[in-house]
Amino acid sequence: KNETTISEVAVFEKENTIEVSANNVKVIFDKHNGKLLSAMNSKGSISFSSTPFSRGKTKMTTPVVWRKDNKGAFSLEIKNNDYPEKMTWTFYENGLLHLEASPLNEKREEFDFIGISFDYPEDKCLGIKWMGRGPYRVWKNRIKGSDFGIWEKKYNNTVTGEDFNDLIYPEFKGYHANLYWMTLETTESPITIITQTPNLYFQLFHPQKAKYASQNVTPPFPEGDISFLYDIPAIGTKFKKADQLGSKGQKGFYSGHDGDQGYPIELWFDFRKTN
Repeated sequence: KNETTISEVAVFEKENTIEVSANNVKVIFDKHNGKLLSAMNSKGSISFSSTPFSRGKTKMTTPVVWRKDNKGAFSLEIKNNDYPEKMTWTFYENGLLHLEASPLNEKREEFDFIGISFDYPEDKCLGIKWMGRGPYRVWKNRIKGSDFGIWEKKYNNTVTGEDFNDLIYPEFKGYHANLYWMTLETTESPITIITQTPNLYFQLFHPQKAKYASQNVTPPFPEGDISFLYDIPAIGTKFKKADQLGSKGQKGFYSGHDGDQGYPIELWFDFRKTN
């Protein structure tokens, strides 16, 4: 039976995938590593998927485990040897998908960024509307100048320092601060993502590097197209590296204390809208 209703979550386990559907939304997971492969609504496919974790060293420690709880929600659990040590996907009968990635809980030093990443085809992206700091992108040592509010901008590929014609500002790609929610406008369907995690950064794709730009002003980005991050890199100047420009220019550092309760990265994905 392929029909879905708001009153029941249907689960189809196949050789390599687990397909979960309800309320005209279907999400497909890789059965072996728990990664989100794609989504679908009544309009058609949505090319949104998981990508390797930002630290790049994470490996699973136990097989993927899934179940349906006594309220009918589907959950899938992944455990890893490095951040995030645990990730739990939960899919509800209303068609909403929730992800919780365990908080930082071990000392970490000298990292550029840390969080979780996803992939979405850049050529299918039309624009974004979000609540957070904007409308301009930020770096860890360049937060001031962005204001909190609800912002909207169309997709563009402006390369500051190289382009001189048809410049469109603010630049679309890059890091953004203090996310509450975002809706990615696409040629497929709108993708709305809401977070419960305070002070979360998000990344939009990879800004193209200006051909003759100093390495000091081209900080790194995660592998994924869209990322949600606890920390992001700082930017330097033409003549100085970021770490020569004060405390905010240093690489990431985390050290918890006994009794600390960290914030997990919590995200809600709404694939239900079709226009």
